[in-house]
Amino acid sequence: MRKKQILVASLVVILSLLVAIPVMASALSSPANVKTINNGMTAAGSTYGVCPEPYTNTFYALDRHWLFFLDEDSNFVYTSSDVSGRTWTEHIIVAVTDLYAVEFSVWYDATRGVVHYARHDMDATPDEVVYRMGTPNTNGTITWAAAEQTVATTPADLITWRTTIAVDEDGYPWVAWIDTNDVDAYGIVYVEASSTRDGTWTQVVAVSDEIDVADFHAWFVQLCPIEATPGNLMEIIWSYEDQTGGPDDGKVALEARRYNTGTDWTITEHVAALGDMAAVAPHFFDSYDVGTTVWVAYTEAATGDLYVRVRTAAQTWTTADAASLILDDAEIGYAPTLAGYRANGAGEDIILIYGQDITSLGYCVHSQGDLVGAWSATQHIWTVSDAEADYITRHNVAYQYGSPVGFTWQVTHLDEEDDPEYDTVYYWWIDGENGGLGYYPTPTGSGNTLLQIIMPIIIAIGIIMTGLGAWRGNMRVAFIGVAVGLVGFVLIQALLQLT
Repeated sequence: MRKKQILVASLVVILSLLVAIPVMASALSSPANVKTINNGMTAAGSTYGVCPEPYTNTFYALDRHWLFFLDEDSNFVYTSSDVSGRTWTEHIIVAVTDLYAVEFSVWYDATRGVVHYARHDMDATPDEVVYRMGTPNTNGTITWAAAEQTVATTPADLITWRTTIAVDEDGYPWVAWIDTNDVDAYGIVYVEASSTRDGTWTQVVAVSDEIDVADFHAWFVQLCPIEATPGNLMEIIWSYEDQTGGPDDGKVALEARRYNTGTDWTITEHVAALGDMAAVAPHFFDSYDVGTTVWVAYTEAATGDLYVRVRTAAQTWTTADAASLILDDAEIGYAPTLAGYRANGAGEDIILIYGQDITSLGYCVHSQGDLVGAWSATQHIWTVSDAEADYITRHNVAYQYGSPVGFTWQVTHLDEEDDPEYDTVYYWWIDGENGGLGYYPTPTGSGNTLLQIIMPIIIAIGIIMTGLGAWRGNMRVAFIGVAVGLVGFVLIQALLQLT
């Protein structure tokens, strides 16, 4: 009889652990606000469902989170959520196409309450770069001001990719992109601006620029708006590689030009000198402006260390201080993204989000845009559930000053042969006003985290009570155990849904 009792007790304990541990692990594996937006994309283009840095495809407006991406059919779509970010609308198709995420970018103009996008249109013959503007509505839809407008037509011998957009402080849209011949990786940077801001496109000839350097391949390009004092409007930043010695030879630089209404484009300057940027992944950079000051983050060539360089209005990149080392781990410096957010009404902080490696994400903060201040310690955001089969393919953060600030990323899942099987898009946000730096609206915090630990224990207690009651023939204890276990299970599921 005693052996039977020990056997029953052992089975009950094992069953309790089997139930409690996975539930607890699920509750604690990721922060509260990580939400799955689109799962199981399998189309050829779906590997590029969300934009990589330095492009953007998310913003916050009208107490809603908004996200543009490519669905499982590679159509250009958007979705939105209420203030909690927990319930997202059905995807609304903007354009039926077959894009990669490097071929579109989104910009939200908070001052005027309108959203702009630019994308590559491969359905046109020859293909084009197109632009559109719309007004977000409180019901999660967007009212477009006009049909897509042609910004430029791609030369017949070139292919357009890596399209980006920004809006200057006066509300006028600017678009930049790279054309390549897709043969020897030769890339040309183009930039255009419009003199209208009503959803139509009227070229500003004085802004039109073509950056074409023989034997240099442009990788990624970004537009960074700056305050129009004294006459500065926009900075264009791009990474490129000297391929005279062959591709991926370490000769990668980060370049910049600034447009001024009185003096036109400045000469090209080095943000990171040739050979200072990572060659295998030379697109790992991002920029953000605080008034007239421009911040740029990038990964260093030899070690992958993460650097940030800052230029004030009184400086050029030639006279600006040298870059500051932020993280000196070869993996932690993976794919930096920059954004600004409002912190308790005290001013603008800078948030730097990056891959801690290809399986996890983290962030640190630079308080109040202080040029000489220190960055905070790294805070963890998220880790893939299966490091052997999943990896983060790309991520980006909203380019806007406000709170909360949204962040999106994409995970590729591998099959048994280690080939890409499908992709999942995730969304997360951070808020600097509600209770300081933390998730919005801080649904978990220490209290809920404690509950996530306690609830699985309650489930285990319920199972043990049920087993002991049945063993001793005490059905009252057994039924109470069943009730306790069910209550614990229901509560933990409710917590997981809330988060």
